[in-house]
Amino acid sequence: MSYQKDPIETSLIKLPKASHCKTAIKIFKNLLVYMGDLNSKSVSEENAITSILKTGINTPELRDEIYVQVLKQLTNNPNGESEINGWCASCLLAHSFIPTRNLQTFVEDYFQKYSRNGKNKKIKKYARYSFRTLRATIRSNIFATPNPQLISTINIRPFERNIFGIPLEEVREIETKEGSNTRIPRILIYLYQNIEKYNGFQTQGIFRVPGNTNSVKELKQHLNRDPDFSNIDESDPMVFASTLKLFFRELDPPTIPYRYYQEFVNSDNWEQLESLINKFTDYNKLIFASLIHFFQKLTQPKYVKITKMNIDNISMVFAPNLLRKLDINSMIYSSEVPGKTQIGLIIKNWNVSSILN
Repeated sequence: MSYQKDPIETSLIKLPKASHCKTAIKIFKNLLVYMGDLNSKSVSEENAITSILKTGINTPELRDEIYVQVLKQLTNNPNGESEINGWCASCLLAHSFIPTRNLQTFVEDYFQKYSRNGKNKKIKKYARYSFRTLRATIRSNIFATPNPQLISTINIRPFERNIFGIPLEEVREIETKEGSNTRIPRILIYLYQNIEKYNGFQTQGIFRVPGNTNSVKELKQHLNRDPDFSNIDESDPMVFASTLKLFFRELDPPTIPYRYYQEFVNSDNWEQLESLINKFTDYNKLIFASLIHFFQKLTQPKYVKITKMNIDNISMVFAPNLLRKLDINSMIYSSEVPGKTQIGLIIKNWNVSSILN
């Protein structure tokens, strides 16, 4: 599988219908147009990629074919500009839809390989962005064509400041470069403080009732964009609470590392959980401790009377944001939230003062 400048004569993978093969040929031509390898007077680059994305949304049988075509054109591509455009295409695919489970691991490994070993920093950034966006789309399971603004600015998105959806260590690196000397990320301090400042501890259903979707989206964008978190016009504790949940939900890897998922959900007493937490990195343990400390304050009886959010309820709504399997497709859903009991035990028993002080 390697780059070619000429159109293909048939699909790259076996497809169920002859009509799909014809569509695959058209998709590849549009990809060549978008990457700048084929001139077209009738189709613009933006229309070409939009057509590809809409086809993937509307025809699930072609999603693997589209991913394979893009990866093929990225492999051994001798044209630097074409290669960058190909990576922009991969970023947009990751925003739009996911490959089937059979191909998913291959695509993720491809992105991770180039995020580590790309020929330059720019390629590494695009690959890392593609990987993280794909993981986020897998988690959300929401497929949609990106809006025109995202399509037209995708070439700069991987280089924008972003503290959501990245590893905790990278959050620390970003804030350290910006001059922060706090042990806990400023974004968490900001969210903890504002939930309390705007009476979240006296708000019924805090963390259970979601904040306004658009307001949460706007707050996330502001926190990503502005390292000083200045000029934020928000006072709804539900919005701050939902944004805190979103921050932890989008962490990749999650707060409770993938490799400890099974051991965590199998633990049935505090001693086992304490032993497991001690295996976390110091920074991971610090962040987890800061959140547990916040919950220990929130679940004091004087607040629970008003919020109706006792330890059991907080554990139920927050556990899915703190742990998940690496293979999201293998998650087994039941009436019992995985990790709920364990998070409750941690809130009840963990003395975090020695870690936070």
